[in-house]
Amino acid sequence: MIKKDKLVADLLKIKSLIKFEKNEDIPYSGISDNNIRLELNKLIDSSVDEFVSKVESGATDRDFQELIQKGLIRFDRFELDTDDRERVCLYYEELMDVINLESSGGIINKWMYGFEF
Repeated sequence: MIKKDKLVADLLKIKSLIKFEKNEDIPYSGISDNNIRLELNKLIDSSVDEFVSKVESGATDRDFQELIQKGLIRFDRFELDTDDRERVCLYYEELMDVINLESSGGIINKWMYGFEF
């Protein structure tokens, strides 16, 4: 089993990244409005903090799935295009990878596409 300290450190690495910026490695144009980009960064960072808290308290997969659902809903107030929505999903998938959560339980697909696979 992976130690909690390692999981927390890996989660905090995600928090330290600047998110939603143009990236040539993965064709992504980024969000040009700096204020919106900063708000979206804060939303992902809030989710990281919530994941850290759950890791420290010994949460279940379902607890993390609920955090994903709660976190994604926060993005609904923004009019994000498909590329930006995909970036949001990728950040949540990165969080899932860190904690070894194999499935969002269809939550990410439902948020992204409007239905579960």
